[in-house]
Amino acid sequence: MLSLQAQIRQLQEQLAVEKEVWQENYRKKQDAQLMARERELQQQVKEARDAEIERVMQQLLKDNQQAIDECEREADKRIKSVAAVCYFCLRTQYA
Repeated sequence: MLSLQAQIRQLQEQLAVEKEVWQENYRKKQDAQLMARERELQQQVKEARDAEIERVMQQLLKDNQQAIDECEREADKRIKSVAAVCYFCLRTQYA
């Protein structure tokens, strides 16, 4: 039969071991939760970045198309202007 002091010491040792096991399990659980949250946040950041890249690309395509349209309008104006001058020159030359 163990003495009372020995029983207390044995229970304290058992409690210390159980506490250590519990703390280790709690730490592992916390680490797993933190890692899951980190992955979730990384995914959200990636999705937000991709959405912003897509938005910028669409704006650049729109701006590019507007620039092309403007250049074509200016080219058409110049062609018409040159054609009008040529027509005027030809009319006055043969008139």
